[in-house]
Amino acid sequence: MKGGAGSSAWGFGFGGGAHPSANPDWTIQLEARQRTINNIMTTLRMYAPVPIPEQSLQSFALQLEEEIFNASTSWFDYLFKYFQKMMDICPQTNSIPNQQAGKH
Repeated sequence: MKGGAGSSAWGFGFGGGAHPSANPDWTIQLEARQRTINNIMTTLRMYAPVPIPEQSLQSFALQLEEEIFNASTSWFDYLFKYFQKMMDICPQTNSIPNQQAGKH
């Protein structure tokens, strides 16, 4: 897993700083990225129109996470890109149906 372009300017926290791979406590980075991969797999299981074999699911989730990681310029950007992808995967639903909007 490598950093993307401009990776020297990004931090693992919510601010600037060094690229996460420069973080002395690399286990934090690995744990956070593994949680992201697990969340992607869970989301895909819930919304895939057909069952996906576990090995294929894991491979896809890993590739997607690496794509997000490598394209990110900061930890905040990483989280933003991750949530954006999850919103693309999840079907869009309205919390208030159009027929009931404005009626009380």
